Order: sequence, then C-alpha cells, then structure tokens
Amino acid sequence: MAGILPFLALTVAAYYNISWAVHAFLVYSVSITAFLAGSWWGINLTSTPAQQTPLRGLLASNALVLMSVTGLLSGSTTVALITQVLIFSFLLVGERLLPPLNRAPLYYQRLRFWISVSVIGLHVVQLII
Repeated sequence: MAGILPFLALTVAAYYNISWAVHAFLVYSVSITAFLAGSWWGINLTSTPAQQTPLRGLLASNALVLMSVTGLLSGSTTVALITQVLIFSFLLVGERLLPPLNRAPLYYQRLRFWISVSVIGLHVVQLII
C-alpha cells in the first residue's frame, strides 16, 4: 500500500510544475513494473512442476519489463505514460485471470485491484496535467 505514495507525491509535484517530477514518476513506474513482473516470474517458476517450463509466465514477465523500458526510452512522456497505463492494465487483468496468479488470497487480490486502479488513474492524471 505504501508503494502508491511516491506515485501520489510525484503527481502532486508534477501538478506544481516541479521540473523532474514526471521523469521521476516514470522511473518509479518502470521500477514497479519490473518488481511486479519479477514476482510473476517467481510465482510461475515455483508453482510449475519441475518437468514443465512455465513459458507463458516467463515470457510475459520479460515482455512487460522490455515494453516498459522501451516506453521510457522513447523520449516521449506521452508514449511512456500510455505504455505504463497499458502495462498496469495488463498486470491487473493478468493477476485476475492467469493461473497461478489468480490463486492469490482474496484479500490480496482486492488490495492489488485497488492499488492497480489507483496507479492507472494517477498515470492518466499525469497525461492530463
């Protein structure tokens, strides 16, 4: 839950035209994408029988980080923000639909839902301001 505070603080800073706020917001956003994608990697790896390869989860986790970094490196704040909105949306849907991610405890699924919706909303606010 505390992970949303930098998103919120940097959005407020961007509103007040602090020059580095949007860039810091995007760097933090990419960092969180990498963290969440890494957890997808670990969950898929540890919940798959040894004789199988959790290819879908491993590829998805890598693709999310690569897309996130590509958006950041695009040189366009708008492209980077839209990329992150799409990635966080995919993470939200993936955590609800993809096994084994969808087997998380219900309280955690609810928490992640509201955090993800809030983070997506803050990205949209950044696009507007």
